[in-house]
Amino acid sequence: MKKDAENNAGPNMIDITQDIQSLTSFKRNTNSLVKRIRKMRRPLVLTLKGKAEVVVLDATLYQRMAERRSAVQGIKRGLAQANKGLGRDVDDVFDELEAEAPARG
Repeated sequence: MKKDAENNAGPNMIDITQDIQSLTSFKRNTNSLVKRIRKMRRPLVLTLKGKAEVVVLDATLYQRMAERRSAVQGIKRGLAQANKGLGRDVDDVFDELEAEAPARG
């Protein structure tokens, strides 16, 4: 993965010296802060009365996080099913997929 341009934190890691702003500051500087979120590819934590209340992230980053979460949930479901003895033999699944695939010619 590409390293962050301004520090050694990896992409998507919050830099507590830069990535925490008050909601008031965000309202006053929305355009510049949104540009920074896109450029740095890190979330921005917004505070209200000194407490973290909201996290703002780039839509692409959000989509990646949602996809990863969905994948992890699927893996957990599969492991739980396997632990209960549910599921099917992998060879049977592949045989079925091959039978359903259109013939290549």
